[in-house]
Amino acid sequence: MGCLTTRKGGLRLAGCRSGPPGRRRAAAVQNLTRGRRPSPPRHFWNSRIAAIVGLTIAALALNSLPGSAIAAPPGAVISNQASFEYQDLTSQLATVDSNTVQLTTAVLRSASTLELTRVSSAGSGSYDETVGPAACLQGATFVVLPDPILVGGSQIDPTQAQQASGTGAYNIGEPTFVRLVDSDQNLDFQLIEYATVTVTSPATGDSETLRLTETGPNTGVFTGYLATGGGAQVPGDCLLQVQSGSQLVVAYSDVADPGDQSQASAMLDPTQRVFESRTGSLVSGALVELVDANTGLPATVYGNDGIAQFPAAITSGGTVTDSSGTSYVFAAGEYRFPVVADGDYRLIVTPPSEYAAPSTVSEADLQNLPGGPYSLGPASFGSNFTKSGGLSIGFDIPVDPQISALFL
Repeated sequence: MGCLTTRKGGLRLAGCRSGPPGRRRAAAVQNLTRGRRPSPPRHFWNSRIAAIVGLTIAALALNSLPGSAIAAPPGAVISNQASFEYQDLTSQLATVDSNTVQLTTAVLRSASTLELTRVSSAGSGSYDETVGPAACLQGATFVVLPDPILVGGSQIDPTQAQQASGTGAYNIGEPTFVRLVDSDQNLDFQLIEYATVTVTSPATGDSETLRLTETGPNTGVFTGYLATGGGAQVPGDCLLQVQSGSQLVVAYSDVADPGDQSQASAMLDPTQRVFESRTGSLVSGALVELVDANTGLPATVYGNDGIAQFPAAITSGGTVTDSSGTSYVFAAGEYRFPVVADGDYRLIVTPPSEYAAPSTVSEADLQNLPGGPYSLGPASFGSNFTKSGGLSIGFDIPVDPQISALFL
């Protein structure tokens, strides 16, 4: 073998070639005159190939499960060291280990969903999961809230799995339960993490910042709760003051993705309406009775707290006081039975003398009246109905004007 060494532009170049001496020198000169750099030493390539292999294997591990963009859970650290074996014609088999390569799995951006829920009886919920703990911002500190007290007076442990279902209505005084799903807030599969929402009452201007807790170390589901009241608002007291017939609104914004925002709302003390079947005008003074469909006896009805007795017969547009002294003032044509157990019932309506009930007008015609849409069902027309889920019943009642009435 013949080699020729020289320098070119400060770079030491070497050209070698096997064969007859004349050819060897000629080939070496040819290599140099073409400006070819000598091949790096074997250990140079060994170390780099091994490092590349190690990085590749570690990267492949991220996608090791079929059907998954990232198989490893968020926050997982994948460590790998590759070994590279080589052998050429003049040496023994050798092994080179790469440097240790570590990759941390990234979190993919996701769209959030927000829902208001109510803890329900065993076996009747849409979710079976923890509903807290929850914390509320007071000043600059989050304060852990006491365990929630449900309608009816029972206190639950929010760290134990509960049955819960979505709702669009609450009684004033009961806790509101918030459920957020946002998988990109599951930053570490080994830890329970937190997310923050804002709960607001537009009617009173009260607002509270609520911290939700992940339901498990690797779920991306966050839950919490906040008590409501009917008094004067005190910002930051961790009690949302609301008004009957108004809404509460919960809002979420992803701190790492400003474009990801979600919102949910619910009515407070929702009421039903008695209305006239020709014009849609609200009718006060109608006696509405809730009776047990099986016995014909007055139904058992409770106030907002689920404990105080509430009358089973009330007048639309009137005022009612339950056994605890709480008053319920209804606007024109409104009525409400706050808490009713699941069961079979019937509404018996005795309207003012210029009207008749039940109505004989079709549902399709009623829905075209001003003030619609209306919540109509068998109960709206005097038929039996089954109440299941929720706290109350939700049927509007049409009444027909007597033939003797004069219309202009």
